[in-house]
Amino acid sequence: MPKTKYLVAGSWGHIFDDVEGERMTEWVLDRESNKLVAATYMFEHKVYDASPEMLADLEDSVVNANSECLEDPEAWGLEETDELPDWVQPATSPAP
Repeated sequence: MPKTKYLVAGSWGHIFDDVEGERMTEWVLDRESNKLVAATYMFEHKVYDASPEMLADLEDSVVNANSECLEDPEAWGLEETDELPDWVQPATSPAP
């Protein structure tokens, strides 16, 4: 059982496609579900929310290609926490 609810990456390089090259991302992984619950990326010095497709691609990289980071978060510079970071926007429900 994980010690904390979330793992947070504040600065994680990821290549979404060969055209744009590596982009810096930040993400939050729910340790119970092993799913990313939020992610952002930098482009032209601005921060954007990751699209669902980008989130899935990044999650695959974290959970499958770099699964060692889940076993030793400190060695990978990840933060272990029970709180969502301030940059995570809560999901909003559609108006009735």
